[in-house]
Amino acid sequence: HPFVASAQASLLGEAGAKAGLAEAAERAARAARTPEQQLAHWYVAAQAWELDENPEHALAAYRECAERDVTHGEVFPRMRVLLEERGDDDGLAKLLQQRLAAGADGDTLVALHEAYASLRKRLGDLDGARESLQGALAIAPDRRDALKELADLSLRVGAYADAADALIKFARLTRERGELRWVFFTLGDIYDKHLPDPKRADAAFKRVLKLLPRDREALERLALLYEREAQWDAAAGALGRLVALATDDEDRRALVLRLAEAHEQRGDHRAAERVLDEERRTDPTEAEVIGALAELYERQSATAALSMHLGRATSDLRRAIEEAPRDPEHWAALVDVLERRGRPDAARVAASAAAAFGAAGPTLEERLASDGGVPGAAAATMDPEVVRALCPPSITAPTLELFRLVGDALDKVVPFDAKGVGARKAPRDHVIRGRARALAPAFQSAEPQVLLGPVPAFFPVLASPPTLLVGQETGGMSEGAQRFLVARALGLLALRLEAVLRTDPGVLGLALAGIVRSVDPGFAPARFDEGRLEDAGKRMMRAVPRRHRSALGPIAIEVVAPPEFDPERLAGDVRRLGDRLGLLHGGRIADALDARLVLQGLPAGTPEDRAAGLSRADEARELLEFTLDDLHFDARRRSGADRL
Repeated sequence: HPFVASAQASLLGEAGAKAGLAEAAERAARAARTPEQQLAHWYVAAQAWELDENPEHALAAYRECAERDVTHGEVFPRMRVLLEERGDDDGLAKLLQQRLAAGADGDTLVALHEAYASLRKRLGDLDGARESLQGALAIAPDRRDALKELADLSLRVGAYADAADALIKFARLTRERGELRWVFFTLGDIYDKHLPDPKRADAAFKRVLKLLPRDREALERLALLYEREAQWDAAAGALGRLVALATDDEDRRALVLRLAEAHEQRGDHRAAERVLDEERRTDPTEAEVIGALAELYERQSATAALSMHLGRATSDLRRAIEEAPRDPEHWAALVDVLERRGRPDAARVAASAAAAFGAAGPTLEERLASDGGVPGAAAATMDPEVVRALCPPSITAPTLELFRLVGDALDKVVPFDAKGVGARKAPRDHVIRGRARALAPAFQSAEPQVLLGPVPAFFPVLASPPTLLVGQETGGMSEGAQRFLVARALGLLALRLEAVLRTDPGVLGLALAGIVRSVDPGFAPARFDEGRLEDAGKRMMRAVPRRHRSALGPIAIEVVAPPEFDPERLAGDVRRLGDRLGLLHGGRIADALDARLVLQGLPAGTPEDRAAGLSRADEARELLEFTLDDLHFDARRRSGADRL
């Protein structure tokens, strides 16, 4: 009976029996006839269970209360606490729905909507959270936090129109610069990417820049917008500001390239050229900038400017390679420039040189033979036009003619003393003899003799019979390096320049000056004793074949009489010419460098050795310079090697 259960509950409560009170109140609630009585008894039971520290029973009793009137007493706040303590988000969601359905004053409803939105977000129901926030904002439109949260949630679910609406309303409620920057940048992003409206996007990003004039992200988005919309004047302005703000070289370079394109698109080719050239001056070897400026000139049909630019770029890249020969980017850039210059053979020569230093990549290697080299000129090496193209400045056509005429005489007057240098004949099976025998026909030479010397050496010493002086260390060289040295020596023998390499410059100078004295008695350079000069002339003229004497005098005067004639410089240039002949004949710079380094007692054979050797061996460095020089490319063209 309801009365009995209620009375029992009262007595147990007075006695302090909390659990008994709760149980009796629940019996009274079940027996009660009206909802009001049921609610009152369930409420007593719930409170008693809480006092008895039995949250499970308390929560069950509160649920019974909530089904009848969730606004009664402390039903809602106590249930909320118990559910939160249990982590029962689903139960909490149902409770909040019940409380919202029961109605309340505006502030309470706003708080309930916001709490429910937070819970739905935690449960992953972003649309439910948005709906609840919209409910809160329908009551209180100026809730800053709710507007901000609604904008964020709308962005996350792709409801961009709702997000934009919330952001615009939020912007009216804040003056904080960071928040305004977020609002307008986000609006710009929405109108730029999701709800395409270029004018609104433009306005939004400009509002960001009004707040923060150096905001690079907003400037970048504006620049991209203008580029996409072909608003090239505006794009150039935005990109110019970005270039001024750039702190990273790579970023600045990319911006400069875009700025140049914007100037070109707006019809200001001079401005495009100016910004690219300024960037080129900053880093003369940057491949992208070199290429962009070249393409600009090509589109303008500015042939002279293009030629000057590519020539300058070639020189800059050569210098960079000499300083850092293992940098693949410089090599790739040089190959590209040479291709643009219409020099495909020069490009593959550069690719071969890159391979010698281990700097070649796939785009370079595809230009090369399987051994990493390029075809050499072989027998065409000694073509007169090719030789003239290879000669250093001091070796003119008259110089070559002079030594052709006096070669035999020099071999007699200043003979090679094999015993004096400790040289001995190489055995017939010596590897260098085999190499010399194989290459001799290309130089129209008889089979050369090979003398082995005690010191590092490899040069021609006599023309009749053709004789090479070879150091012991050359036997351990690679086949390519040996072939380079043999071709080098045979080429100099063919030009009758062997005496220049084996003779002391002072002795050689006296012999040649003596020839001039014999035809011009007034010739008396201060550096020579007249008696010795007279004697040298007589001995030389006796040794010169009679058929050559009439032609010899004028040529000797032209070559030897000028005060700038220097036998020591001539010897250096003859060595350089020999290196060039050997390189052109075989085509592989790696072989030439290895040979040069071994002769100077330096490690060779690997890309690292070659790179290290450039700083220690002048001849190796000069050989690399020549490899990449237009003189070499022209000689290859003349010899036909470029077509092989």
